[in-house]
Amino acid sequence: MGVAPKYWEFLRYSHAVKQWAEWLHRTLESYSIPRHLIGRSGAAGIIPEKLRLIFRDRDALPARMDLSVAVRAALRDSGYLIVLCSPSCSAPN
Repeated sequence: MGVAPKYWEFLRYSHAVKQWAEWLHRTLESYSIPRHLIGRSGAAGIIPEKLRLIFRDRDALPARMDLSVAVRAALRDSGYLIVLCSPSCSAPN
């Protein structure tokens, strides 16, 4: 059986979709895992009762830290990567 990761998800988003990211974060953290799955081994480790400790890159990174090191460490310590995209996130032509 695997061990649960430090962060269940790593949530990446741009400022343009911050409200969606906040909504998704709250929704995921309040989601109740079906009882028959809790404690079983899943792709990212042991399935917990709640999807707690979701890393939101815009909120969790210290201002004075080497961001590339911090992001790599958080990604390594996360079970899943969620990227929120929208047309407003695309680069200008």
